[in-house]
Amino acid sequence: MRTVSRVFGVMLLMSGIATSAAAPSDVDSTFGTDGKAVTPAQQTLLQPGEPSVDSQGRIYVPVYGASLDVGPIPNPATEYAAIMRLTASGVLDSSFGDGGVLLLPDTPAFAPAAIAVDEKQQRLLVGGAGDTSGIGVPNSAAVMRIAFNGALDTTFGDGGIARPAVASLISEVDAIDLLEDGRILTASTDGGSISVSRLLSDGSVDQSFGTDGRTGLISAPGQPAVSVLRRDRDGNIFVCGPRGFRSTSPGIEFPDDGVRVGRLSANGMPVTTFGDGGSKEVDLDGPAACVDLQPGKGGAFSVAASTPSTLVVARLRADGSRDTTFNGSGLDTGPFQSAMAPVGRALDDGRLLLVRSGGAINVGGTEIALYAPPGHGGIEITRVAGSPELRRANGAASTGDSGGGGALGPAVLVILSLFAILRSTIRWKSVAASDCQSSRPLLAAG
Repeated sequence: MRTVSRVFGVMLLMSGIATSAAAPSDVDSTFGTDGKAVTPAQQTLLQPGEPSVDSQGRIYVPVYGASLDVGPIPNPATEYAAIMRLTASGVLDSSFGDGGVLLLPDTPAFAPAAIAVDEKQQRLLVGGAGDTSGIGVPNSAAVMRIAFNGALDTTFGDGGIARPAVASLISEVDAIDLLEDGRILTASTDGGSISVSRLLSDGSVDQSFGTDGRTGLISAPGQPAVSVLRRDRDGNIFVCGPRGFRSTSPGIEFPDDGVRVGRLSANGMPVTTFGDGGSKEVDLDGPAACVDLQPGKGGAFSVAASTPSTLVVARLRADGSRDTTFNGSGLDTGPFQSAMAPVGRALDDGRLLLVRSGGAINVGGTEIALYAPPGHGGIEITRVAGSPELRRANGAASTGDSGGGGALGPAVLVILSLFAILRSTIRWKSVAASDCQSSRPLLAAG
């Protein structure tokens, strides 16, 4: 083992890679331009939903925008609903849609907020909110299924759109997961709670899940939102989002301190030994929005979250308490300033994609969100170091969308080189690694 350590140390020195751990927010400069990919601006501010990554590392981002004429009512004539696909290196994929942008089919108002990729069938499952009111306003949780070429799959649900089980008139699918057998898990912001529902492959509600196809969590004031839905290898379900939102001044809301995590069995029953009836508040030392969650072994899990000034990775025990054997506090942080909380996705190797609206400017070193001006409506994707805590090999299930790995980083290449040199004398156990509420304004229950 000493020989192995010496050889590995020499290779690290030769490669110029520091042996000290990177901060979670350290930008991966090999992605896009200096670590960032910025899509062209639109005439309305685009709000990205939870992204997905396929087996080739291609990145899918649902986006929605609409001008607001009066109060919160969008003007249908200005609606922009689309899926953007970028290559693993952070460039719009010209082979997809029109220059990397696929406009959603012209259906009654639909606001996309999450996406899952079905590579076997060459189609996309798009979660969000659809119009059930007949007034052209996306107001109720819905899932749309389309082919890679944008054609609506009319064999799914009602003419291509399925309705997960929810409890409120105002709801939205904010996270979605495709199971290996074709069934579909959804997590919805549902009035003052989170609803987790399961659909059959034809879009009908799976009545065997939870109670009549649905399980509700977190009935509380403050309009809690969900941004992440993940499963462990046994099929157990984790959901994560901000604890809720509180007004700090008229018209301005920020996430409450920490995040809230919910746990369900594979059949949708709350894990009542976890927190209060299956959900628990997780303290992260300040206001936070969940970016991703990675299940571990024995019910343990790790969470990546953003605050107004940092990116946080927390390792948590099965009961939701911090695991203080990790960095002494259970937390690893790095500077990441953002006026608009990003959504995100962990890659197999633990790196993170952070996606946020490009509608923000920097004033005196402080990022200020812009919610209306034309010409500021692109999206920005940043790839950062993340953490080994977010690797899929730690205990997550594989998903319908593979979670992707993107290009191999320099450290991975060094390890592979070491393996090639020592493969005849060392037994190597390969470690496969992992695949965020949305920054979209919450729909307020009437």
